[in-house]
Amino acid sequence: MELKDYLDLLRKRWWLPLVSVFVVGLIGYLLTPAPEILYRSTVKVLLNQSRVAIPDENTIREAQRIANTYAELMKVDRVIALVRQNVDSPSGVGDIRSRIEVDVVPNTNIMNISVEDPDPQMAADIANELVAVFIQQVEAIEASNYRVSIRELEEQISDVQVELDQVQADLSAAEDRVAQLEAAAGISAGQDGGSEIAEARRDRNQLQAEYDQLSRRYDSLLNSLQELNVLNAQEAAIMTVVEDAGRGTRVTPRPQRLVNALQGALGGLVIGLGGVFLLEQLRVNIKSSREIERIAGMGTLGVIATIKGSNTEDKLVAARRPRSPIAEAYRVLRTNIEFTDPDHTPRSLVITSASPAEGKTVTAVNLATTFAQSGKRVILVDADLRRPALHKILGVTNSYGLSTALLREQGESLANHLLRTEVTNLFLMPSGPLPPNPADMLSSRRMQELLDELTNAADIVVFDTPPLLAVADPTLLSRLSDGTVLVVQAGSTRADALRRSVDQLKQSGATILGVVLNRASGSEGSAYYRYYEAQDA
Repeated sequence: MELKDYLDLLRKRWWLPLVSVFVVGLIGYLLTPAPEILYRSTVKVLLNQSRVAIPDENTIREAQRIANTYAELMKVDRVIALVRQNVDSPSGVGDIRSRIEVDVVPNTNIMNISVEDPDPQMAADIANELVAVFIQQVEAIEASNYRVSIRELEEQISDVQVELDQVQADLSAAEDRVAQLEAAAGISAGQDGGSEIAEARRDRNQLQAEYDQLSRRYDSLLNSLQELNVLNAQEAAIMTVVEDAGRGTRVTPRPQRLVNALQGALGGLVIGLGGVFLLEQLRVNIKSSREIERIAGMGTLGVIATIKGSNTEDKLVAARRPRSPIAEAYRVLRTNIEFTDPDHTPRSLVITSASPAEGKTVTAVNLATTFAQSGKRVILVDADLRRPALHKILGVTNSYGLSTALLREQGESLANHLLRTEVTNLFLMPSGPLPPNPADMLSSRRMQELLDELTNAADIVVFDTPPLLAVADPTLLSRLSDGTVLVVQAGSTRADALRRSVDQLKQSGATILGVVLNRASGSEGSAYYRYYEAQDA
């Protein structure tokens, strides 16, 4: 399909996308619950500066990372459960996970923690309690991380204190002993004495060295404990509340209904457009010459608009209204048939259709008329030996014709079975009395001989036959003639019927000259309509 075909489809079925847009958009609007009136309350907190350095080029990114972490931690089950437990509300807190919002004020360590709730005071209570519970929980976790190290340090300090007390006691005893020995020997502390005094002095000095070492270790452990306590205090203070949440302020409801309606309308447009093209794919009736070319694989010889008028004589448009646009369309058809093979113009033509009432008889009589008007001697044969119609349209007798010509005696003139018409050069051979075995008569050797006589007596012979898919008669005649023209009624002939007709003719060995689109309307026949109506006016 070309772009023009798509545009024609949209012009023809514009209502389907429009209805789909309206219906699906309305459904989206009606199925969306009315927006809930919410109130927002915000707690302003300051992040611990030990966690986010100021100033620093990575401050914003680091603060945002911490804010995202805190936003997720605030929604864990333990925190939510404690908030539910601590907030006094007759109706309960409800699910607040989806109503918590955390963001960082740009270029600062300040975080805004907001909560939305249908009750403005409840929004404030939940926000304040959420921050308080979160701080307690995180501080408890942080404190637990240091508690083990502090306990170990305290145990070590206690052990060193015991050892230090013991060494101090031993050192005092050693000093007393040295003093006693020096007094008994009558020497001062700096003078040399005997071996016993020297040994007592060595013991005292060792105890003194051990005491000094324990003292230094004790001081070191005390310093470590003090530093750990300070660090614990700093790390535990993750944030400080700068401003408590006040009574919540009303939040403008999000236009969810409008958004859903617009999304539904967009979806409806897609559905509607898809429906247009799906219906076109499911449609089995042929409406344009492009479809004929696609289905039959051959060109369209002519496009004939609908002939106005219910009387049979109105159908003789080429004879009665030779200047009308429809008569001109038949002349175009005649020319196209002549140029299918310029070197060998068809001498015999079969005009048929896939099904009844598609306009093959009217096409045959008007086409034969245009051939006669061009100066050629034409014989129009009604080869429908089941439901003949040409004698009715032309208003002549049907007492003799094709059936009698096939059964005539040897030497009888062919002219006895022909009728003159009101059109110069156009002769009619009606069907004649209907035989019981039409197919046998048309497939006989006598039919081939009659065809040779007809082509010798005229420049061109045009056969009007029964519908192709109904009986075998058209296939038999198509195999004998120079060419076959298929008539397709716009909006009526089914695609599969045209396809089967073409296949049937090809299998019989017939020469298919092309297809005529009859009773065309819309873009195919609009030019004929406008001109035709202008002439009638």
